[in-house]
Amino acid sequence: MASKSSQSQNSKKSENKIGEESHDVLSLIYIRNHTKEFVQNYFPSLKIPQFTRKSILILLVIFLFCYLFAWNGLLLYCYNLGKGAQLFLRFGPAPPGHLKPLGSHQPPIPDGIIEMFEFPTPQQFWKEFVQASKPVIFRDVAKKLPAFSLWTDDFLGLHYGHIEMSVEVKKKEDRTAATLLMPFSDFLHQYEEKPYYLVESLHYSFLKEIGIPKILQCGNLQKSLVDIVGWLSSGGTKSVLHTDAMDNLNCILDGSKVAFLVNRTLAKNVNIDYEDGSYSGVDVEKVDMYRYPGLQDVPWYNVTINPGDCIFIPYMWFHHVRSTKQRNLAFNIWFHHLLYFNESDCEGKELQEFLPFNMLGIPSYARRRQYEIITNAEGHEEFSLKEFMEVFLMSKVNIPETVEELFHKLDKDSSGTVSLQEMYEHPPKEFIRYFFAYIGMNYPQYPGPDSDSVELTRGAHEDL
Repeated sequence: MASKSSQSQNSKKSENKIGEESHDVLSLIYIRNHTKEFVQNYFPSLKIPQFTRKSILILLVIFLFCYLFAWNGLLLYCYNLGKGAQLFLRFGPAPPGHLKPLGSHQPPIPDGIIEMFEFPTPQQFWKEFVQASKPVIFRDVAKKLPAFSLWTDDFLGLHYGHIEMSVEVKKKEDRTAATLLMPFSDFLHQYEEKPYYLVESLHYSFLKEIGIPKILQCGNLQKSLVDIVGWLSSGGTKSVLHTDAMDNLNCILDGSKVAFLVNRTLAKNVNIDYEDGSYSGVDVEKVDMYRYPGLQDVPWYNVTINPGDCIFIPYMWFHHVRSTKQRNLAFNIWFHHLLYFNESDCEGKELQEFLPFNMLGIPSYARRRQYEIITNAEGHEEFSLKEFMEVFLMSKVNIPETVEELFHKLDKDSSGTVSLQEMYEHPPKEFIRYFFAYIGMNYPQYPGPDSDSVELTRGAHEDL
């Protein structure tokens, strides 16, 4: 009897549940019909869509997209509220160095940069530092230059005050900011009081008082020279964290600079978020370690260079440079990253500690573009046709047929391969004709390979 009673109770519960479900279904049907009737009576022109599984799926996808968009917008809004709100959304202590100057996250690598008190031979310099991609400091070597003692503000104003210069208006580098053009004498009268910073390619008349160091006087290094830039401020300047697509020798004539260096092999740690300018948007005074997490544990070198010192910063190494708060005067020599050293070019040459620039000059525009293009061959010593085309089809505007034609021009012995030596020794004007589309895209003011415009070459020597 007990089992029959329980079965009867279960049967009644099941009937009640079915009844409730039926009531719910009937209610939904009732609401749908009355809603449809209401819409048809009061909004006769409104058409009610017939939803299918496909349309419901599309609506769900749209809803999900809008939801995610709104959530991301909320996160962005919270981020823009400031660092306090940003930190509020995170758990645990902030990473080391967060909102502190670049380099505060950990001590620098100890004794990591070689120091020398005289220049090595060009062969040694190229092999041990340029090819090996290692920085080096040359202590006191620039004290032998006439500019080291001559370039006071009075001397510069008297001899070069009439030359127009491009002047940055902020000491903390901002590559989006406009620059001023003014006579050098006006800058010299104002830069102590205003946050002006002169960064300018030096007019050839300056070059008789500085020179090409011994390490760059042969082996094709003298043919890789690109530009000489002057730097003058009242101190306290700060560069962005960046790389340069050239090798760099920076010499200090007055004041001191402190450099933060990171090996190019650690590119994954440094977010170069302005790729066109090869620099990072990180605030070097207040590093956001959440936005730039790779910097949280990146190894780095700390270097201080004083009056008379020169530092070699290799091609594509990451660096940030700041100057001490006093008159700061320097020049740097840009030269293309040379992949092949011509030993025979140094034979029988008497090298000077510094050779005045006006005795040698800057290589022609065509040669500079040739060496720039060859830099893309880093990691190769010789090429098959396939490898050559893979490396030198550098942009969509280059035509494969012209690159192939150049390969056969360079392959004079018909060996089926082309060496770096053959590329460097090819006549520059003929070489760059095959890359005219690339050069025109990157250098829109370039008039053509046959031009010897003074504005472009700045007194260049065609024989280099």
